[in-house]
Formats: sequence, C-alpha cells, structure tokens
Amino acid sequence: MDGRLKTRQGFTLMELLIVMGLMVLLMGLAITTFTHGRAEAMRGAVINVRSALVFARQQAITQRTPTTLIVGHEEIGRSQIMRSFYAVTNGADGLVMTTNYLPDGIVFTNLATSAGRTVYSALTFRPDGSVDGDAMGHQFGMTEEYGSAQSVAFDFKVLSLTGIVKVQERVRSVQ
Repeated sequence: MDGRLKTRQGFTLMELLIVMGLMVLLMGLAITTFTHGRAEAMRGAVINVRSALVFARQQAITQRTPTTLIVGHEEIGRSQIMRSFYAVTNGADGLVMTTNYLPDGIVFTNLATSAGRTVYSALTFRPDGSVDGDAMGHQFGMTEEYGSAQSVAFDFKVLSLTGIVKVQERVRSVQ
C-alpha cells in the first residue's frame, strides 16, 4: 500500500436495492390513488347527470312547461380538446340550470345531433313527465375518454312514457 486511504466511489448493492424498493412502493401508492380518484370522479359525474335528468322532469311537471336537458360535448378553442357538458332549459325562462361540465377525461357517448363544433342530444320532458321521442326512450352513455384496458362506462336510459331514468354500469373492454 502506498499510504493513501481508499475512498468509496458509488453505492453498494444493498443501498441500490433499498432505494429501488422504495420507488416501487411509492409508484404503487400513486397509481392506486390516481385510479381511485378517476373512479370517484366518474361516479360523481353519473350522480350529477342523473340528478339533472330528474330535475328537468320535475321542472316540467311543476312548472307545466316543456323542459329540455341538453347533453353534449364541444370543441374548446382551436386545440381540438373536447369538453362534455349538460344544461337544463325551458322555452319560457331560458336556462333553468347553469351549464355544467364533466371532469376532464369523462365524455358522453351515443349523442344524436351535430352542429358545427358541438355534438349533443336533447331530451324534452313534457308537463305530464313523459319524454318526446319514440316508444323505446332515449339513450346515451358516459365513459372515460382515455380509459385503460378495462374501464367503467355507464348507460343512461330515459323511458318515453314515464320519463323514468335508469342508469346501468358496465365494464368496457378496450383493445
């Protein structure tokens, strides 16, 4: 030996394994929190849209005037970003409930009408609580825009004769 102290350069295998284990643990917690948060956002959006449907029907019955729920999505600016929205309106007072937007990444599906940069469906409740349209009722869906291999989607069905709202959850497979 030439009298110099050997200085340690780098990390030991044990130190590297401990750090990698901590990183895996933190990533697992982050992914779990993120997916749980998306599911809660989806369920909250479903509750809000169902409530808007019920509100539109009640408004038509109590005010004795046709009331329309509009669901759709529109392109925001020139960025090609789509935001889904819903609003309740009637012929007499105009907008009854403010326009509400779904959380980012959650969109309506099976919409009927296209007008420029907006795609929408309109459900008009009559004063007797029934819905304009055919006997099969109105249907539209809600799903995650950027879903994983298996994500949850919801189907809304409004029965024409009674105006009753049914919501069904389904698992959507993406290839």
